[in-house]
Amino acid sequence: SDDAGAAKAAYGATEREVERFLADALAATIRTEAYPRTVIEVVVQILKSDGSAIGTALNASVLALMDAGVEMVGLPVATTCLVNEDGSGGDGDADSKKFELRLDPCAEEE
Repeated sequence: SDDAGAAKAAYGATEREVERFLADALAATIRTEAYPRTVIEVVVQILKSDGSAIGTALNASVLALMDAGVEMVGLPVATTCLVNEDGSGGDGDADSKKFELRLDPCAEEE
């Protein structure tokens, strides 16, 4: 699947929204004052996705910037976390809810 399809299927986000998220996260990390009048372009191409596409794209982008020697003020990392509400309160109390937490879910779980 292509990058727009993978991100859209997983998160309901448009390609532009994903681009904006990645650009904002990376721009906040790069020491832009060290690169006046410079364009730093990061290209992300998703060839195949089985979930967690956006988090993986951010992590890969940060690693690419590190490999290129780009100065950064921090190292953002991302993961995908899925929280499911169980619905069974256990003791019958309507306010008592159980939640299931899954890290790095596959596309089917998302």
